[in-house]
Amino acid sequence: MLRMQKPRKWKEQAAELYQFMEGISFGIRIGEEGLILSGRIFQIAKQDPSLTNEQIAAQVGCEIQEVESTREMFGI
Repeated sequence: MLRMQKPRKWKEQAAELYQFMEGISFGIRIGEEGLILSGRIFQIAKQDPSLTNEQIAAQVGCEIQEVESTREMFGI
């Protein structure tokens, strides 16, 4: 059987909704940054396949693991 919850003040509900929306916005922003980073890694790796993961990471400004996973994802 469903129980009725106590009615909450609209300010509390608005604060929770705002926090929720901030979290979603943060997740979207992180995803967009990841796509941009992957694109930059892909471009550099395609232009000069002889570059090592360390060299690409230094050029892009990211971790070596990110270069490794991007190369693996794109098969380069």
